Amino acid sequence: MSTNAQSPAITIPLLLLLATILLIARRPDQFLDPYVWVEDSHAIRDFLNHGLLSIFVPVQGYIVLPTKIINIVSTLISFYYYPEVSYTLTIIFTLSVIVAIAFSPTELRWRWLCAVLTLLIPTDPEAFGVSLMAFWWGGILAILALLWNRSGKWRGLQVAYVVFGGFSAPVIVGLTPLFWLRALLERRRADALVAGLATGVAVVQTILVLGHPSTATSNPLKIADVFVFMEKYFGYFTVYSFADWPYTLAAAVVMLGLLAYGCWIALFRREFYFLIAVLTIFALAGLSSLRQTPAITHPILAGPRYYFYPYIVLSWALVWMIVLAKPPIKPVIMAAIALALANATGHFARYHQHLDWRAHLDRCLRNEEPGTQRIPIHFAGLTAQPADLWFIDLTRQECERLVGRGLIGP
Repeated sequence: MSTNAQSPAITIPLLLLLATILLIARRPDQFLDPYVWVEDSHAIRDFLNHGLLSIFVPVQGYIVLPTKIINIVSTLISFYYYPEVSYTLTIIFTLSVIVAIAFSPTELRWRWLCAVLTLLIPTDPEAFGVSLMAFWWGGILAILALLWNRSGKWRGLQVAYVVFGGFSAPVIVGLTPLFWLRALLERRRADALVAGLATGVAVVQTILVLGHPSTATSNPLKIADVFVFMEKYFGYFTVYSFADWPYTLAAAVVMLGLLAYGCWIALFRREFYFLIAVLTIFALAGLSSLRQTPAITHPILAGPRYYFYPYIVLSWALVWMIVLAKPPIKPVIMAAIALALANATGHFARYHQHLDWRAHLDRCLRNEEPGTQRIPIHFAGLTAQPADLWFIDLTRQECERLVGRGLIGP
């Protein structure tokens, strides 16, 4: 066995250890007291109604393969210990994505660092350590497929990333034009076929999203939101914890200036994949803004999940720019990364109050009254008051079915 420090036999365990520590640190209560969150209740109901076929039932208007797979496998292992099992599977899946970032044959520079920075983005860790949010991590695979090594090696894995990542989250809709741009630049039949596959997946997700009632009530992006868009997607990345407007807007201008500089250098060096990465930031931020206008979202306070992808790719682009930039600019880029890391520490962890899943499930199993038992599901997670909770209503027979299907019971 190689003793080289770059050997996967050494680097993968180190990366897994560091990533596990960071995942626990960002959602410590999910480690100490895991629970069920929001639309997980829909997935449980879908499993009751459709069984294994529930994997194809959309959540909020789109297919979310990782979340559904985790929900189904958790139920089949133990519905009685569902929170603990689903949390464990979520961590395993998240770690798999982190390893994919570090070791997939993409054009990213310093991929190991990119993988670590993915866990340190300066948002509320809403999408961390929760089975419901596993689909956000699955969507990262589609981004990796877009930035695949130009040599075309491991093409089958790229295709798998497109399909699984595309059916993880509607992120594929924003990426599809960039897959065609890649195909145009490479002028290879294989890249055109991958772009066609991405288009097919995107069409399915788009049809499902447009047919969902929540789409009609989403707030459209307005011209007046352009400065808010700049401020939140680029300025808040580095200075939100330390300053407010107009400093956040000034930080956005600096960040956009750095990206423009990086694109200028990339054009001269024919680093076209860096340009695609920058376009990816705007495509993903624009897609998020179409879903919910940046006037009402916020990377810390409201819908931090909408900043998940843009901030991840922005951190990757900054790492890439360290390689591209001329020496006088490199310290500025490293300072931006350092500021983003310091910014993340201000809102690093999320906590929630304790809810006893098994106590509620036991009451459901003992319920002699007609009707259903209300089992609380975390929504905000902060006060655990009825106004901050969702519920899944289960009859005694449904509780017995769900518990009885698991390998591990009471």
